[in-house]
Amino acid sequence: MDAKSGTREVASGHTEPEQPQDSALRGQRTRKIRVPETWPWAHQLATCIELGLNLDPTG
Repeated sequence: MDAKSGTREVASGHTEPEQPQDSALRGQRTRKIRVPETWPWAHQLATCIELGLNLDPTG
């Protein structure tokens, strides 16, 4: 990777933008789900969403 331009050279000789290495899948963005705290069940919903999104996928 070229540190100045943030690109890397590929086998064909052209350059492409360097992808961040911390994303789980290429092209996926992290999205934040917001739950209004004024809802009476907001805490339970936020807990369920957090637990569900952190489950390991099973094959």
